[in-house]
Amino acid sequence: MKKISGTNSDGRIPGNIALGMQRREKVRLGLMGVALILIVIAFFAARIQESNHRENEFASVPKTQEFTSDRVARPEIDVAALESLVADEREQDRVLLERPALDALLPIAKNLLPAHFEAMGARELKGELTAEILNDPSLVRGQAFTARGWVDTLRKRNPGVGKPKEYHGRILLEDESAVYFVAADLGESKLTEGSFVRFDGIFLKAFADESQEIAGEWIPGPLLVGPKMLHSWSDLGQVASLPEGSLSQVVDDDLETGIHGIPFEEKWLMLAHARDLESENVDWDAAPVLDTETVNAIMRDGPAYRGKPFRLETSVIMDSRVIAAPENPARLEQITDAWISNWTWTGKATFIRVFFPGGRPEFKGADKATRRTGDKVSGRGFFLKNFAYEPAQGGMSTAPVFIFTQMDKFIAPDSRKTVSSFLKLVVGLVVFLVGFLVIVTIRDKRKSRNFERRLIERRQKQRSRAQPSS
Repeated sequence: MKKISGTNSDGRIPGNIALGMQRREKVRLGLMGVALILIVIAFFAARIQESNHRENEFASVPKTQEFTSDRVARPEIDVAALESLVADEREQDRVLLERPALDALLPIAKNLLPAHFEAMGARELKGELTAEILNDPSLVRGQAFTARGWVDTLRKRNPGVGKPKEYHGRILLEDESAVYFVAADLGESKLTEGSFVRFDGIFLKAFADESQEIAGEWIPGPLLVGPKMLHSWSDLGQVASLPEGSLSQVVDDDLETGIHGIPFEEKWLMLAHARDLESENVDWDAAPVLDTETVNAIMRDGPAYRGKPFRLETSVIMDSRVIAAPENPARLEQITDAWISNWTWTGKATFIRVFFPGGRPEFKGADKATRRTGDKVSGRGFFLKNFAYEPAQGGMSTAPVFIFTQMDKFIAPDSRKTVSSFLKLVVGLVVFLVGFLVIVTIRDKRKSRNFERRLIERRQKQRSRAQPSS
């Protein structure tokens, strides 16, 4: 009897042929499984690398500075008592300073802090407001005000035996209007005539004193009573562009040759510029991106990049805080101070420090205790200098300082949700592979049975043709 090719003597398919039919599918499934395992390994390896990188960032981040804010109660001023002790409705009344009124207010005013004046809503004295006060002083008696200008006159007075000395004088504001003051102290810097000062005080009365230049001319102005004068600077006004050579005196910090800190005047000039700059005045598309090569070049040769514009692509805030600005010529009340890192920065480049004009409380830094990653931001600004700082792990390091004109927050997906989504994807792929394997196995068995049936039918037909007819 003739044997059918590809079958055993009993007509069944040999095992090696049946296995060969499934080999391609099994190889494909095996490769898919290996790929899935490699993806899982790569994902968790990246997570471990991210965690290690974050540990290094926490160690290199600047040592935390604690900032405290004064919380004070609003002082109580007996306005009715002051009204009864002063007279300033008529011009002739304004040349006298009533001692009982001053004795009632000065013991309170001399103990006031800047936070008290902030709580009282102190307004800055300028020409229009000064004129309004002189027109009707009783409306603002006992209210808080701030005066900035040049000390025109200054006299030290002794009010009597056993009483502390007082300082009386006149300040000429930047608009040339006058404000009088009585201060309990000159302040730490021992300011003199001609000094530019800030004086916070409580309005006592409308006052007038004789001009030093023109005899018989009396100069009117509000009289404030306060604790002391503070050194100040004239208003920079609008700074649409940086004056030529304005950064020529800035010196980079060097751990070997000297540490100079951040220059006060240049810092506030650049912050005012960042506040007032029209974005179309700078070709930001042509500005270099702060990648690892650029940041390291800045750290090697700061003067070559001083005042130049740069762009920051998505990076991580390691520390950010809104700071109440000290007295400054930009007249900014708040600034944002942030330390920013980027995974791609290598070599000496670890962080950059960024100052931004105004408060940006929405930016949050990393938190080592809770393992929270800092917000991701992009931005653009100008390079100021290389700055020396003390990392949390100790020692000294340096970082470039920038004054940013723009900071944008990047809303990244929650990392916990990312891990959860990835694990769900892996489970889904495993279910798919198992299901696919079951389907392929069932299909191959069905194909095997069908193939075996067709071979048997073929064999039977060949046998029937082989039988001789009767």
